[in-house]
Amino acid sequence: MLKWLKGDDIFAIRSVSQMVRFLPVGMQEEIRKLIEKFYESNKNNPELIKTGIYYGINFSNLSHQNRVSFSKTGSEIILLLSEKLKYQNLIRVVEGSCFLEWKRAYEAAGLWKSIGFDYVPVEPIISYNRKKDGMTHCVVGVLDLNYDEWLCVSGGRFKTELEFKKKKIEEGLKLLGINHGHSNNDNYCLKFYKDEEGVIDFSKIPKIMLIDFDKAYRSEGDLV
Repeated sequence: MLKWLKGDDIFAIRSVSQMVRFLPVGMQEEIRKLIEKFYESNKNNPELIKTGIYYGINFSNLSHQNRVSFSKTGSEIILLLSEKLKYQNLIRVVEGSCFLEWKRAYEAAGLWKSIGFDYVPVEPIISYNRKKDGMTHCVVGVLDLNYDEWLCVSGGRFKTELEFKKKKIEEGLKLLGINHGHSNNDNYCLKFYKDEEGVIDFSKIPKIMLIDFDKAYRSEGDLV
């Protein structure tokens, strides 16, 4: 673990930062100090907050392909590999009923505004295609790293503000009568602000959004 922390593989160090909580208590302080040092020296590096979903993919071996799919618990993800779309869009394959709840949450801009959001805190839907097998292929906007990664690698920067927003998202879903199914910190992602030249503003609290609605369903007490 110490070897990874002294290296320059940002994604590997982010992964290590998530393992610290499982180490013996006596080791955690030393590791956290190294992670804090790493964060301070990389806090303006855009690689620090880039999504890890492409990590480990050897793009040179896939030069003849424009997409690659892999399965996760409950659904399939198709990564788009062209230079134009990579890190911009991907395709989620979800059951039709789950997609409808996701779409309902995404289209509830008025509800989100009424509880204090100036954006829709739901994984952005760009387009979708309903298939005969009952599945929906949905093109989505790719966000930055997930909330759990950010808390671990940044030492909890913006945690108070992001936790408040997270609770408001859960409140909004309850008002909509939507149960996400697995709204853990891995399924909350951040979106950092950028200036006109695309430079990330690490001084501003990022947006937090709930992603991966592949287990969503209509819950009791639909109020909206």
